[in-house]
Order: sequence, then structure tokens, then C-alpha cells
Amino acid sequence: MASFDSALTFDSGVSFDEGPAPVPTQPRKRMAKPKLELQKKTDDTFQNFVDAVLAAMTGNANFPTPMPALADITTQHTAFKDALAAQKAAKIALTQATAAKDAARDAVETLVTHLANYVEIASSGEEAKILSAGMQVRTPAAPVGAVAAPGDLAASAGDNEGEVELTCDPVAGASSYEWQCRQHQDGTEWQAVKMSTNSRITVTDLTPGALYAFRVRALGAAGPGPWSDEAVKRAP
Repeated sequence: MASFDSALTFDSGVSFDEGPAPVPTQPRKRMAKPKLELQKKTDDTFQNFVDAVLAAMTGNANFPTPMPALADITTQHTAFKDALAAQKAAKIALTQATAAKDAARDAVETLVTHLANYVEIASSGEEAKILSAGMQVRTPAAPVGAVAAPGDLAASAGDNEGEVELTCDPVAGASSYEWQCRQHQDGTEWQAVKMSTNSRITVTDLTPGALYAFRVRALGAAGPGPWSDEAVKRAP
């Protein structure tokens, strides 16, 4: 059997020409673009900007044939400037007209106030006479220290038999609360339950199964305020 020496090498004598080395590619030059931001410009700034562009483009050898034509832009820009001037004139006129209206109203308000003083004296404070003059009657001012009626009175079953929990919204200026209850039927008198310094109490010793109505009022510096709406609850 034939054998081969792996150490032998063969030279074909043929050489390959790889050609000239590649020339490095030059980076493409970045193209600049105009910056407008027209929407960010005020009317006055926009007007000045367009005026400057038209002046710079007129006779500019770099741009011999502008598209659209500068004459077309000038025509539309002139219409815009005329409209802007008219708007400014209208604003000035509106300001002047508003000032004249306010001054005239102030004069009428002064006269009508004097007339109301006359009506008050001539009517001797009689409501019907004041109303007949086409004027309203003032709501009497609340006494200093007066308190409002408690709101959102709620009744719920207590922890024990014959107990009802009562709560209401706190009243501004209240120093204490007066609670009352009665059996929920016609002709039954209100009975005092207790006085408290907060807007939550527990009513005890009620008859289980009986239906009760409850109410509360706040007391302030000017005395007691109006009673709250009733809350109805059956005693557990």
C-alpha cells in the first residue's frame, strides 16, 4: 500500500494580485435646514420675522427664483398686518368703551343707592311697601354667636338592648348639644335625653321594639340654634 508524507508541501507557483487598497469613504456633509417655529411666535414677532425674511430674500443672488414668489407672500403678509392693526385698534376701542360703561354704571349705582335710602325711610321699614318699589328686602343678619342646625343626624342600634346611638355633624361655634326623643306617634311630647359637649351620644333605657324619633340642637354664644331634622329608629 502507498504511503504519503504529510510533511511535504506543494508550491503551485501561482500568485494572486489583490488590487489597490480601498480609499476611505468621506462622511457625507450634513445638510442644514431652516428653523421657523412659527407657532411659537407672537403676532408682532411673526410680523417682524416675515418682514426680515422678505427683505433678506429680495435681490438675494443665492435664491434667484423663490417659490412661492415673494410678491405673493408680500400680498398675504400685507393683509395680515392690516388685520393685526385693526385688531389692536378694536382692543383699544373695547377698553375705552368698557371704561365708559363702568363709569356710567357707577353713576347709576350711586343714584339707585340714594333712592333705596329714600324708599327705606318713606316706607317706615314696611316690607310690602319696599317690595312694591321693585326692590328686595334684606335678610336679617344672624345674631353674633348664632349657631346652625346640626346636619346628618343618624340613629343606629346600640350594643345593648334598649340602646340607640345618635350622631350628627359638628356645628361651628357650638359649646354643647341638647338631645331629645319621643315615641314616634302623633301628640307625644318631646322628652329631654341629655346635654353633651360632643356630637355623639348613646340613649339608654328605651323600650325594646318601640319606634322613637330623635332630634338635636346646638348651643352657642347667642343661645340655642334651630333643631335638626328628625331621625327615626326602632329600639333594639
